[in-house]
Amino acid sequence: MITFALGITATSFTNLWILVVLSAVFPLLTQLLLICLPEKYDVNEEIRKYFESKRERGAKNEADLRSSSVSSVKVKMNIRDGIEEDECLVDE
Repeated sequence: MITFALGITATSFTNLWILVVLSAVFPLLTQLLLICLPEKYDVNEEIRKYFESKRERGAKNEADLRSSSVSSVKVKMNIRDGIEEDECLVDE
């Protein structure tokens, strides 16, 4: 697209030098932008924080349900609630 925009064809090479300069500068520019990336990023820590906040929200929701006036209704908070370990979860 840049070649077409610069008007470079099989017979016209007038702006070829611009294309060569751009081709050399863009990889250097991307390497300079690597400075913006953090040095250390712990994905496991982010996953742990996510599940802790989700667990806290679930506990809060469960506590809200227990404190409500209708105590005889059981709400499944998770699809795996009430599933025994020996039950098969795969369709036969």
